Amino acid sequence: MAAVLVAIAIMTVVGLPLTIALDRSARGPLLLGLAFLYGSAAAFFALLLLSVLHIEWTSTTTTGMLMIIAIAAAVASRRSTQHSVLSTQHCRPHPLDAATLLIAVGYTAYATIANLWEWDFWAIWGLKARVFLEHGGIDWRFLGSRWNDFAHPDYPLLVPLNFDYAALLAGG
Repeated sequence: MAAVLVAIAIMTVVGLPLTIALDRSARGPLLLGLAFLYGSAAAFFALLLLSVLHIEWTSTTTTGMLMIIAIAAAVASRRSTQHSVLSTQHCRPHPLDAATLLIAVGYTAYATIANLWEWDFWAIWGLKARVFLEHGGIDWRFLGSRWNDFAHPDYPLLVPLNFDYAALLAGG
């Protein structure tokens, strides 16, 4: 559990300069949420890049790649002359936002009723994450094999690679 919290913290820290580079007006929960979202994408990109370059995944190589991405984003945001890529208007919450929040909370509760050891995790996310972790990178042959046919080959690799990053920080 500690490795997962460390992975979330690292992804959030890496996502901060990315968020600031893309939206300088983000503050508070929006800043933290976007930072985690962009940091999660950065972890995915780092593992994908290491696999394409045929560099074995370790916690050191992956975190090093994430730090390179964070430093590049920080340098890019300092050199940027634009105030923001996204809108800089500050909006107040609308009463209908409460309905959207209620729907999101309800969906989250519904989606997490089943325990993590249910079929979708083992067959889709967990299987790919385990195969990639044991391979030390994305196993391209596995993705093309018949063992991946039942595991939704159309699903993106974002979730399995985020599981792999947390597993790398936990020691494998």
